[in-house]
Amino acid sequence: MPADLRARLHGFALECDRLNTAVARAADVTASDLAALEHIEQAGRLTQRELADRLLLTPGSVSVLIDRLEQARACRRIPHPTDRRATLLEHTDDAARFSEQVGLRDYETAVERAAASLTPAQRAAAARFLDAVTNAAAAHVARLRPTPNAIRTNDIARVARRRSP
Repeated sequence: MPADLRARLHGFALECDRLNTAVARAADVTASDLAALEHIEQAGRLTQRELADRLLLTPGSVSVLIDRLEQARACRRIPHPTDRRATLLEHTDDAARFSEQVGLRDYETAVERAAASLTPAQRAAAARFLDAVTNAAAAHVARLRPTPNAIRTNDIARVARRRSP
């Protein structure tokens, strides 16, 4: 990848991180809470296990996170239509207030304006590029995620080190 494009992509990712931090602070939620809301918004509905997988958190951590979001009336648990053991998570109508509360409409309008300035061919090329780098990031996350056996091996080694004199 050309260095100038790499630098711009890196800069965009850093600004997205900063934007998410600022939005979370302005909405008085944690960064993890905001990420959860974004994943639920994108998917429509997710199980807690699916959300835990997307956030790279344990199911127990996600359960506590969802408790907070339910208390804030930003999402709700609903029965899964085919699996009685599972529940689905979905946004509430109140979730939109987070966007309004922090003025995200201005940012969204600026992004829409930038997209509108592109020709259809440029938008198609940008979409292909964004899909490719998104897929590359997802593949790298998959490679970095520890397998259950790796976790157990690391935990066993850690405990063994603590017990040795």
